[in-house]
Amino acid sequence: MIRALLVLLCLNALPSLADTFDFEVLLNGKAIGHHKITLSDDERGRQVVQGDADYTVKLLGITFFGYQHQHREIWDGNCLQSLNTSTQINGKSAQLTLTRSPEGYALTTLKEPKALTLDAQPCLWSYAYWRKDFTSQRQLMNGQTGQMSPVSFERRPPIEANSLNPGPMPKPSTVAAPPESSGIRYKLVTDDQTIAVDYSPSGQWVGLQVDLAPNRVLTYRLRTTL
Repeated sequence: MIRALLVLLCLNALPSLADTFDFEVLLNGKAIGHHKITLSDDERGRQVVQGDADYTVKLLGITFFGYQHQHREIWDGNCLQSLNTSTQINGKSAQLTLTRSPEGYALTTLKEPKALTLDAQPCLWSYAYWRKDFTSQRQLMNGQTGQMSPVSFERRPPIEANSLNPGPMPKPSTVAAPPESSGIRYKLVTDDQTIAVDYSPSGQWVGLQVDLAPNRVLTYRLRTTL
C-alpha cells in the first residue's frame, strides 16, 4: 500500500492565480481521507504546488493504517526546480528535499544526500498528474522516497463509475450542464505497480485508481475544482 502512495506535494509569495484539486480518497469505495492540491504562480512566474494528504484506515474502530503527507513543489518552465515533502506512515517519519542549481540536482532524505548532474538528469519530473505533458514522460521521481522509476503510458477506455470507482463528484449547478463524453483514462505502468489516471474531456486531471492488493482498490475522487 505504501508504494501506491506516490502522489505528490507553503507558499512564500501571494498567489496570483490558483487552482485547487480537492480529492476524496476511498478504499473499496469507503472514504478514508483527503488529498488537497493547490497550484499557483509566484512573483517570478514559476508554478508553486502545495498539497496535504491524510488517510486513516480503521478496522473495528482501531486504526490499521495512518498516512499524512505534505508536499511543496516549484516548477520553472517544464522542469522541477525544488521539492520538499514530509511524511508520516503509522507514526514513522520521512523527509525529502530536492533543489536544482546550475550544476544539477541535490537530493536529501533522512537516509543520505545524493547529487544528480544535469547530464544525467537534465529535467526531473515528479508524479505531477496535473501538468500538461505528464503522459509524455518516460521517467518520474517518487516525491516520498526520491526513487527514480521508468514509466510508460497507455491510453485506455474510461471505466464507468461504480462503487469502487465513483468518478468525480458533480459540481452543484442551477442550470443543467450539457452532456459530456466520459473523458480520458491512461494506464501508468512502473516496475512496481499500475495506476489508472483519469482526465476530463478537456484534459483536466479528475482522479486515479490503484489496485493495492487482491480486492483492495484505492480511488481519488475529485470533489471540487476552483
